Amino acid sequence: MAETAAAIDRACVEGYQAIVLVAPPKALAHLRSAISASVRAAVIGELDKDLTGMPVDDIARHLAV
Repeated sequence: MAETAAAIDRACVEGYQAIVLVAPPKALAHLRSAISASVRAAVIGELDKDLTGMPVDDIARHLAV
């Protein structure tokens, strides 16, 4: 999870200002504790679902705002 948190942190440094975290519930809990304060400030939403293995159209429906 530390590698994922570091990658998200780099994205913030590179200019991402709004981040939505999507991960299975347990992974999302671990990710929340691993991200930096600057990433936490950029998080505008979370979805605690496992979307792996889902067709792209189904993923798009889950992420539609």
